Amino acid sequence: MVKGIASGFGIDPASVTSPTFALIHEYTGDVPLFHFDAYRLKQPEEWENLGYEEYLRRSGISVVEWGGLVEPYLPSEYLEVQIEREEAQENGRTIEFRPIGRRFHQVIQELGKELQHADFSYRYCDNDR
Repeated sequence: MVKGIASGFGIDPASVTSPTFALIHEYTGDVPLFHFDAYRLKQPEEWENLGYEEYLRRSGISVVEWGGLVEPYLPSEYLEVQIEREEAQENGRTIEFRPIGRRFHQVIQELGKELQHADFSYRYCDNDR
């Protein structure tokens, strides 16, 4: 998914790697992309030591894999995306978009219109936590 996001913002997808060992990667394109991976954190509090707030204040796109592990530290508004394999199709995926906060509701509704023309299914959850 991050490679696709990167490509959409003018970043060579071949340059995108998992931040599992570095925990964060920064890519330069039309818009900066900050790619975090919270999976290897032993404690959610370790997230603070990454300087994540500095990245979130900067202009750019932040993608946090395993964001549920650091949910208390996420901004008040963000877009949660969950991808699940579809058993009926070998390469099928269901993508669930959950806007947290008002900002992303309209974005997702517009995206949904575009996805209707694409060849995959998606779910839009219109509820905040």
